[in-house]
Amino acid sequence: MARKYLTIIGIVILCAIIIASFLYLHKNQQFEAANPAFSIPHQSAIVLEVHQPEAFKEALFSSPEYQQDLLLFQNYRHLTELIHFVDSSKLLHSSIGQKLLSRPYHISFHTDTADNRQWLVSAPLKSRSEINEVQNALESNNARFQALKSKSGTIFHFKKQENWPFDGYLALNQTNIIVSPSPYLIDLSMNQTRNKQSLAFDPNYQNLQRSAVSSNAASLLINFKNLAAFSQGLFKAPVMEHLAEWTELDVDVRKDALYLNGFTRGRQDSLFVNIFKGIEPQKTEIFNILPASAKFMMSYSLQSKSHFNENLNTYIQQTSRHENFDPLSKKFTDRHKVPFDELFFSFIEGEGAFVYSYSEDQPVYEPLLVFSTTGQTQALEVLTQMMARTGQNTGPVEWSSLDDQTRFPVYRTPETSIIKAYWGALFPEVPATYFAFYRNYLVFANSISAINQLMYANLLHKTMGTHPYFHPFTENFSYRENFFMFAEMGHIMGLTGDHINREAINPTREQNKALGNFYGVGLQLSASSDLIYTSIHASHAPHRDKEPRTIWQSRLDSTITTKPALVDNHETGEKEILVQDHKHNLYLINHMGRILWKRALDGPILSEITQIDYYKNNKLQYLFNTPDKIYLLDRNGNHVARFPLNLPDKATNGLSVFDYDKDLEYRIFIALADKHVYLYDKTGNRITGWSVPQTEGHVTTPLQHFNNQGRDYLVFSDEYKNYILNRRGDPRVSPSIHFFRNPNSPFYLQGRNSDQPALVTTTTTGELVHIALPSGKTTLTQLFDGPSNHHFTLINGSSPQPEYLYVTKDQLLLFNHNGQEKVNISFEKPIHAMADIYQFSSSDIKIGVVEQSGGKIHLINKDGSHYNGFPLKGLSRFSIGFLKTSAYRFNLITGGEHNYLYNYRVE
Repeated sequence: MARKYLTIIGIVILCAIIIASFLYLHKNQQFEAANPAFSIPHQSAIVLEVHQPEAFKEALFSSPEYQQDLLLFQNYRHLTELIHFVDSSKLLHSSIGQKLLSRPYHISFHTDTADNRQWLVSAPLKSRSEINEVQNALESNNARFQALKSKSGTIFHFKKQENWPFDGYLALNQTNIIVSPSPYLIDLSMNQTRNKQSLAFDPNYQNLQRSAVSSNAASLLINFKNLAAFSQGLFKAPVMEHLAEWTELDVDVRKDALYLNGFTRGRQDSLFVNIFKGIEPQKTEIFNILPASAKFMMSYSLQSKSHFNENLNTYIQQTSRHENFDPLSKKFTDRHKVPFDELFFSFIEGEGAFVYSYSEDQPVYEPLLVFSTTGQTQALEVLTQMMARTGQNTGPVEWSSLDDQTRFPVYRTPETSIIKAYWGALFPEVPATYFAFYRNYLVFANSISAINQLMYANLLHKTMGTHPYFHPFTENFSYRENFFMFAEMGHIMGLTGDHINREAINPTREQNKALGNFYGVGLQLSASSDLIYTSIHASHAPHRDKEPRTIWQSRLDSTITTKPALVDNHETGEKEILVQDHKHNLYLINHMGRILWKRALDGPILSEITQIDYYKNNKLQYLFNTPDKIYLLDRNGNHVARFPLNLPDKATNGLSVFDYDKDLEYRIFIALADKHVYLYDKTGNRITGWSVPQTEGHVTTPLQHFNNQGRDYLVFSDEYKNYILNRRGDPRVSPSIHFFRNPNSPFYLQGRNSDQPALVTTTTTGELVHIALPSGKTTLTQLFDGPSNHHFTLINGSSPQPEYLYVTKDQLLLFNHNGQEKVNISFEKPIHAMADIYQFSSSDIKIGVVEQSGGKIHLINKDGSHYNGFPLKGLSRFSIGFLKTSAYRFNLITGGEHNYLYNYRVE
């Protein structure tokens, strides 16, 4: 009997041990497969997977320079409020709260039963004990959390109040804790988890998870079918559900940009991304002909055009687009005996692109559609045949002229209905009223003016490929692609038109300004096996320079280094522009900004560019020198006669050209490094009778010639001495006082043909020098205690009351003939110690100066005030004049940023 009892007791103890062990193990059960996706409903439109919560929070709310811009938007403010709540909440500062906050979690976005856009957060619990900890934490905060019973289980309701940013609901959903403002989403999550219908069981999601290798703090997943429903009421985008199935993107938040990189998946033929299936990505070149004024663009690679054609046809047939296209296609085939796509693809290849071009002067978005072709001749032949078969005039409807040298035909497009039906599958709209050609590119537009914009942009080399911000922006993407889309952020609201619900999305003025602080957003798709590699990039550039309001901007190879010279076109009587850049290229540019020619020189131009009539036939040439050569070019950029002339030594100054007797027998003076001053005739021969004076130092400024009362004076200086010579090179006047001339102060003749003529300049210490002619009596007057580096100009030198202008790096000072200060201007940023004088009339004189590094040019009235509209953007000395004889407003030509030459209109 005792043995029996012992056996029973043993069994009871063993059972107790087993039960105790089971209860212990159940209480501390570890959930190996804890995954937030198990609690995310499969109807999710967007899922944000946060892999590293602290790193993501730091990146999103601490690092970006654009945080202040984002705070202007309500959704971002709500998110920051939620983060602040999490950081301060007593519940989340508990032991279990800290564990949850350190773990990966998912945020999904949905529509609820009332079509409201709501979110749900799912975070994993790793053990039964953690479930108990959460339950205990909720029970200890029962004043805030009200337990509600539903068919799905217990749901806790918490209300918005102090320190709680929103009304919401919370539940323990098997191995996850879920939170949402919507009880519907909580119920949906719990039901789908129980029935294994949640996101984790979606085959497409599983495939993306297998292909995703993310070390980033977060990933973004997009379900396009659900996104279409989610976005209803915000904007019209019926094509959205046909774009793809899923996209998975790794999120990389940086201080001045946002990067999203990953893969897009779509297996059905009705999906847009399958157009690129089996097609190798290609390098994009079409940017180089699209206008820089484009605020939106999308481009496609058409290299494998037969494959692209086949995929596009399949896509059209698998969507409702075929209902419109098929009848048009049948009529086209009957009329032309060949299918439309076959005929069109016979002459296009390489790339196709669509842009919206925008001009501040005409604030409308002009659509343009551009294709590269197999050749202009072949493309025009096919299109002409189409015109003929439809009874259309095969000639151009207009010859469009940009300037005297640029003229091109514009044609009316045949078969516009089918063109729009077919290409409308790829582009937001299809402008097809007119077409023209630029090189081997076919350009479609709804207006001739839009075609002219593209042509003119290329004439000025002002394209997207040379755009100072767009080109660096594209460097954030892969070198090759199948598809690229770009939009300037500040123009997105204007571009979307009536596609956006303005009641739901209507940014304030401050929000629009914040959007404008972001330069652009780009999307790139590149085919890779059965996936599409996807990149999205948005850049923040609030301090980028705004486009100057110029008539035109013409792009050179590098920044300009000379003051633009306005030269005469002896054929038309108009003005043209000669300018040299940093690479020593010399350009001739017409009044429309078109570069007529470019010639590489051996070095920088040291002199002014002087026009001479070499052949005495009223045709003008350009004369100037570099350190090694004297050049004479005709207006076509060709060398004249024996020029360029090689100098026997390095030139130390710019040449000077004088025509003493106005008989076109020019005299060319130049100083060389051997410390001699040489004289040449216009043919390049040394002139006999010139004494070839030797100087003590190097002459670095041009020789000057003055004639007063029948006497000629050739005047120049080196760093030690001043020289006033006659025509033979012999001394004519010796200053009575020795002085060191300031190298930035030319000589001026004051009081010409009066009884007190004098040469006027300044010393290196700023003293005003008067040298009486012909006696040489010299007086020095200290007008101001200025720096040694200054520039001096005599104004109204023939008047009895001349004025003296001094310019330093900080100031502009004007003194009257008695030495009294009339104007004293200080500049915020240092300027070049150089002034240019512009005389619009006998009494209207203005002074031009250039900032050293501020990027501004100033035009100053004689009373010291800025001329209306100044300062303007500019980097170089500038020239003012009429480019066209018929003009009634002056043109101001200056060098600009990013290698541009600016043409401003000056009233």
